[in-house]
Amino acid sequence: FFSSALLMTVPTELRQWFHEDPEARWDAFAAMYRKELEASETAKNFAAELRPCDTITLLYAAKSPDRNHALILQRFLADYS
Repeated sequence: FFSSALLMTVPTELRQWFHEDPEARWDAFAAMYRKELEASETAKNFAAELRPCDTITLLYAAKSPDRNHALILQRFLADYS
């Protein structure tokens, strides 16, 4: 599963843009990253592969537990699994 997860990382430009002002850009970032995930067959296939799993652990290196890409990915996986 790990290699599939790496293909769903936040695009560099989007990540850099978000980190310039995370407070002000969180909602826009979340919407843009979610749109990227929804357009990705890799992301949808990854979600399907995870359906049989009881527990999924998402790791992130962001400083904020309230504003990070793992939260968006978690919601996406819940919606598609």
